[in-house]
Amino acid sequence: MIALLVAAAVTAGWLLWRGIYDVSPRFDFVLISVNHESQKVLSGETLRLHPKDSVKILKISTNMLSDLGVRLVSRSFDVGALRHEEMILSALLPNQEIFDHYSFKVLIKYRNQDLGYIDWQVQPGAEDWLDKASRTINNDHRLAILERATQFLPDNRQIKTRLLEEYRSLKRWKQLAPMLEDMAKKKPDQEILVDLLEIYTAMQSEDGIISVLKRLIELNPDDLETQNQLAEILEGTGKLKEAIIEYEGLLGRLDKKDRLPFYNRLGYLYTKIGRVEKAIFFYLKAVELDKKDANLYYNLSYLYEKIGQKGKADFYLGSAVSLKSKDMEGRLTLAERLIKKKDLKKAKEYLSEVLKEKPKSFEALLLMAQVLEKRGEKEELKEIYKRILSLEPKNETVTFNLGVLEYETGNLKASLNYLKTYLKSHPKDFAVHEIVFDIYKKQKNVRMAFKEARVLIELRPKEIGPYYYIFDHLAAKGDYEGVIRIMEKGLEANPKQMDFKMYLALASLKTGEGLKKARKQLSEVLKETPKSLEALLLMAQVLEKLGEKGELKKNYERILSLEPKNETVIFNVGVLEYEAGNLKASLNYLKTYLKLHPKDVAAHEIVFDIYKKQNNVGMAFKEAQVLVELRPKEIGPYYYIFDHLAAKGDYKDIIRIMEKGLEANPKQTDVRGYLVLA
Repeated sequence: MIALLVAAAVTAGWLLWRGIYDVSPRFDFVLISVNHESQKVLSGETLRLHPKDSVKILKISTNMLSDLGVRLVSRSFDVGALRHEEMILSALLPNQEIFDHYSFKVLIKYRNQDLGYIDWQVQPGAEDWLDKASRTINNDHRLAILERATQFLPDNRQIKTRLLEEYRSLKRWKQLAPMLEDMAKKKPDQEILVDLLEIYTAMQSEDGIISVLKRLIELNPDDLETQNQLAEILEGTGKLKEAIIEYEGLLGRLDKKDRLPFYNRLGYLYTKIGRVEKAIFFYLKAVELDKKDANLYYNLSYLYEKIGQKGKADFYLGSAVSLKSKDMEGRLTLAERLIKKKDLKKAKEYLSEVLKEKPKSFEALLLMAQVLEKRGEKEELKEIYKRILSLEPKNETVTFNLGVLEYETGNLKASLNYLKTYLKSHPKDFAVHEIVFDIYKKQKNVRMAFKEARVLIELRPKEIGPYYYIFDHLAAKGDYEGVIRIMEKGLEANPKQMDFKMYLALASLKTGEGLKKARKQLSEVLKETPKSLEALLLMAQVLEKLGEKGELKKNYERILSLEPKNETVIFNVGVLEYEAGNLKASLNYLKTYLKLHPKDVAAHEIVFDIYKKQNNVGMAFKEAQVLVELRPKEIGPYYYIFDHLAAKGDYKDIIRIMEKGLEANPKQTDVRGYLVLA
């Protein structure tokens, strides 16, 4: 008996040890209560739950004794809590957000050993999303809910249908179209395509409309109305060749009496793509059905003209006009076409007929203006422009054109009125200011011409012409400071303009200030144009005022190399040489000068002095005689003459000369004394 008890105790101990320390633990299943209904979930299976499900883990089945050491683990989900109590699942979800879709991997572990796993997927149903959307008042929020639901449940028909309805009610075409396109790809259906057509029409998506129409025709090839609609939209989007194919496809399936508008369309479209012969073919077909449509004849006339068949062109043109003698619109069309053909005479006749019938026809007046302008009939053109202005007083183009016409025909006052009106709305129109400037000049309105010249250089500082007028005006007034201001601005815009440098130099010279600036400007001019006499002469004045006699002499020599007979410069060089003590050189220049100006007293005085300094008594005496001849009242030369003649004992000549001297200077006691002595 004792032996049996010992054996039983040993066996029980061995079984307990084996249950706790078995070397190969095994997981069988988890028994879970979901809303009070038990579910057995095996390892690797997926458990799908709703966030509002009431859940409790009833049992973890393993080959271990009891559950000692066995646990459930999930990284972001406290699954272990469900072993202890039944809970609503949403209480354990992150942030308790029931409208997210969750996927948790729940590991079954024995100590740190993985025995298996179960995937838990927790997500709301379609009815939850739909219920939430129905309870949401804000349109954008409701739409966001449905879009989110579609992301989670992309294949759910109820949600997709509800979202489509929402997009349609809110006119969210860009979101609705892709969904319907996806449905149409999966199952081509006329109802879906019609919906798509409506949506693309609302979106004004021409490519979308074309695509749907083509698919509708594929579904129903006998639908002529849809094919016509496709042709029209292709035409409207500029896909003319594709439109032609559709229209021609329709023709063969229409009764002859219904073909006229399609002949017209095809004629027009072939014209647009440059297939003239095909266009003529279809217009002729149209004429067979409607011989009284003048437009068909106009079109045929135009097309025959394009391919050089002038006879036929004239025939159809005549037919068109004869059909509607009172058709002013037709005449306008014909006149416009004749203008393009440069048949201005005939165009003028038709336009005259229109204006006789409708004197206020704006279109006819504009066309007539074109004709008269091209024909150069300026007086008639002025009258037409005036009629246009009476209908449309604020027409700026016509106001401008009329101003130019009056200017060209010499009516300056009228031109000025029109152009000044135009400038009120276009104050920066350079071309108009140029004309106004010229008008003021021709009217000798110096003040206004000057004002316009100022406007012109403000608008276009690089435009040269106005600066000349401004200079002349300011120089005439002696406003050389004004010249300096203007020319400095002019040189900023036109740094290579030599004339402006000259003007600036002259103004600086005249004001007596800025002589160094004047010299700099003239140096630049002479560097560019070294043979400019005008610049050299001006430089001479500047150098003279600066007192730079050495440079002045060089400048004079450059002038004489270009203009050897410049008398003023010859004289000035002679004076410079005299002042520098170069008597021989001075004498040469002054003698040359005196050949041209034999009565120039100043030159003779210098020559007289030179001869005296050279002790050339004979020539000095001769010059003294010239001086008393030229200026009898000048006393100085008489002294030299008396001394010279007295030294020779020639008292007779002294008496003769001194008598003349007393006639000119009766109160001169020295002259009288010389006479008494002689």
